[in-house]
Amino acid sequence: MNQAIVELINARGHLRSPAVEAAFAAVPRHLFLPGVPPEEAYRDQAIMTKRVDGMPVSSSSQPAIMAEMLEQLDVRPGHSVLEVGAGTGYNAALLRHLVGSRGSVVSVDIDPDIVAAARAHLKAAGCERVQVIHGDGGYGHPQQSPYDRIIVTVGASDVPPAWREQLKPGGRLVVPLVLVGVQASVAFVRRLDTLESVAVTCCGFMPMRGAFAVTPVELGSIEERWKETRREAPIENPPDPRGLLEGFQLWVAMRDPGYVALAPDERSYSFGVRSHDSLGLVVIGDSGNAVLRTYGPGESAGERLRRHLAGWGGAGRPGVDRLRVTSLPAPVVPRPRQGDLLLRRPCTTLVLSPLRI
Repeated sequence: MNQAIVELINARGHLRSPAVEAAFAAVPRHLFLPGVPPEEAYRDQAIMTKRVDGMPVSSSSQPAIMAEMLEQLDVRPGHSVLEVGAGTGYNAALLRHLVGSRGSVVSVDIDPDIVAAARAHLKAAGCERVQVIHGDGGYGHPQQSPYDRIIVTVGASDVPPAWREQLKPGGRLVVPLVLVGVQASVAFVRRLDTLESVAVTCCGFMPMRGAFAVTPVELGSIEERWKETRREAPIENPPDPRGLLEGFQLWVAMRDPGYVALAPDERSYSFGVRSHDSLGLVVIGDSGNAVLRTYGPGESAGERLRRHLAGWGGAGRPGVDRLRVTSLPAPVVPRPRQGDLLLRRPCTTLVLSPLRI
């Protein structure tokens, strides 16, 4: 069954190197999902493994995004690797295969029961040389630093100092970062105290817990006095919903100081721009249909949103892969260039820059 998942994610373009393909072919996923039928374990989907108070906190990630992140990580034989978030242990086993007999893999997880289960799964798969440590991954694991590679398998809104400090100069950090309404797997290379992205792709991971837990996103609202003025129109030549969410939303956020996202509900997700007299939103329904909705007596927000749609379309509808992300220690406040967006987080300043074509 290993070969079936390899062929599936390869056909979808997520495998680009013989080394990562060989790792997926060698490590049996079902051994890390005891109790899950093998035919389900080898589907290209995430499988929930733990909930707390009804909320999911751990899973076996979708093989496709695991492959993407391992390609971003560019692990070589002999490398030392730190993984933040052990999950089932499956990703650590893939890393163990990639580093070979001369390399090392340490995986850190905040839940002791997840640590115990990952150790048992790795033993069953013959990967006992992986160290699985109980601890807060936001602090890394300094005892075996510095590392050639660090990979984070939970969604983060910040870059804790330990990840930068425990990474060798020229080493890579791959982390799912919450940017602006978008979560993206960013592959950074360390240049002195600066982390510079070399690859960015969209992803979706459960939020990090512990001392560096994901901070809530500030969300906008619709003024009560505007609700009776709702107007709606179709979007001309609409792109796919994923393009709107992952590409257009970022385009708007980087160009309009009035960018706003509303709290999603079970039926839709909304983002757009606000002005003094109006609110313009792209509303994406659960069926994937999208409309442009405006509120308020004025038209300025809706007009701005239409101009942004036209500009994004004229640029070829770029997504997050056309983005450069730079991470600097929080005290550093860089001078942004035209088109840059600065995101101030407690531990880091993120600079989002459009890649020039």
